[in-house]
Amino acid sequence: MRVSKIEMEGVFSHEDTTVDFPERGLVLVTGRNGSGKTTLIEAVALCLWGTTFRKRNPGWSGDKGRVVVQANDHKIERVKTKSKVKTTFDDKTSFTRVRDALEHTTTLFGSFDIWRRINVFSSRDVARFTTATDAFRKRMLEELLGLDRFEVASTACREDKKCVIREYTAATYGLDQAQSELQTAEARLKDAEISLDEEEPENVEALEDSYSIVEGKIARTAVALRSINRARKEADKAVWEADQAIAHAEKHERLLEGGTCSSCGQKITEKMTRSARVDVAKARATATGARKVAKEHREATEEQYENLKATKHKLTQKHYGLHSRVESAKAATRRQENREERRKKIAEDVIDFTDTVAECEQDEEKTRKELETLEVVDRVLSTQGVRAHLLANALSAIEAVANSWLGRVAAIDETELVLKLSSYAERGDGSLKDAIGLEIEGAGNGHGYEAASSGEQRRIDVALMLALAEMAEAAHGVESGTLFFDEVFDALDEEGVEAVRDVIASLAEDRCVLLITHNDQIKTQLKGLLTEHWHVEEGEIKYA
Repeated sequence: MRVSKIEMEGVFSHEDTTVDFPERGLVLVTGRNGSGKTTLIEAVALCLWGTTFRKRNPGWSGDKGRVVVQANDHKIERVKTKSKVKTTFDDKTSFTRVRDALEHTTTLFGSFDIWRRINVFSSRDVARFTTATDAFRKRMLEELLGLDRFEVASTACREDKKCVIREYTAATYGLDQAQSELQTAEARLKDAEISLDEEEPENVEALEDSYSIVEGKIARTAVALRSINRARKEADKAVWEADQAIAHAEKHERLLEGGTCSSCGQKITEKMTRSARVDVAKARATATGARKVAKEHREATEEQYENLKATKHKLTQKHYGLHSRVESAKAATRRQENREERRKKIAEDVIDFTDTVAECEQDEEKTRKELETLEVVDRVLSTQGVRAHLLANALSAIEAVANSWLGRVAAIDETELVLKLSSYAERGDGSLKDAIGLEIEGAGNGHGYEAASSGEQRRIDVALMLALAEMAEAAHGVESGTLFFDEVFDALDEEGVEAVRDVIASLAEDRCVLLITHNDQIKTQLKGLLTEHWHVEEGEIKYA
């Protein structure tokens, strides 16, 4: 990001400051500590990202303030009032929500961390890489190279995997439940089918037809019995009437034996007696014959009656038996129908459970494949995956760039310094850990960075910081922008300042380099290279 202009009102110690940056060249900023030199860097961070390098200091000197930064053909204005902060881009788009303004800034200029690592070099940060732990050094390189995005993706992947594991567990449990229910239903269906075969009800319609036939026979037999019974009674009557006729004849015969009529007292003659006896004999013979016929008829009807009565009894017994069989058959048919209904219901349950099992199998297979995919992605995104592969491939490029800067900045008395990076570090017990090991051959008279003097260490730190900035610039596709050096070179000795002189000059050929210092020796040694010299006093910039 190339800064062309900064305006500040109520920002730290600057009450009303406007400064124009040259397109290219070296700008030296001097002033005593606390005068407001570093505010030139803080103003960019405050205006664009709403933050400062001093985390506990918001950057505003009071309730009101205003900061404007013009960079990359954009104008960004952040205005603070007592109640809110408003950020406006190119005098058109405004935001009062911090998050919205930050998203818009990130779209135009990238993140604060990337800008800071590529364009801002401070004395606080200069030795972060060389003095960092091996593990932290690896994180720094991942951030500089943009590989930290893999961590974001990896975290999201692990969260997704947790969700999918829960879904897979639920799917597996659901499948087990569905299979168990299906097995139970299939067993019940088998029992229901066996139950259907265990009982075969009689044909109710056939039994009812037989029942009706017997019922008809009983009715007809009853009619015949009633008819025979009447015939019996008539025969009995005929016998009685014949018996009466015989008795009358016998009575009349006894009267004739007396010789006198019992009614009129007339004397009965012999002739009359013979005539009457003939009549009586005839009447007795007629009555006796009639009695015989009636008795025979009575005996015949009695036999028919008993036969019909026995037939009716048998038919009645059969009728009762058929009735019982009909009711039993109906009950058995109802039971069979109930069994069939139950079998159908169970069969429907089997179909439903079969469909459920198929759905659960699909869900289980789907979530299992998702889980397998996420596990592969997790391994790829992990520190041992593609991130480590990319970082390992990048280490040789980092070494080449760093060694180039070491040769330009840190080499003294023709002593060659060589940076070596390893994608692992060795523990005290000899085992390896996932980290970035750093070794600088030739430093400290061959004893390494820790044995080097403070001046030599600072030159090594500066060289590595410039190398990392160059790598980050390339990794993020960022064009060369304004560089800010905040008292980075103040700890250098005379030889160190001389070593970085040409480096600073080459950096300032195609961009503006802002070098903040209170080291007079640096000001003297760089005097011939300066494009501008700004001196800051109490929040005011004076052009020297």
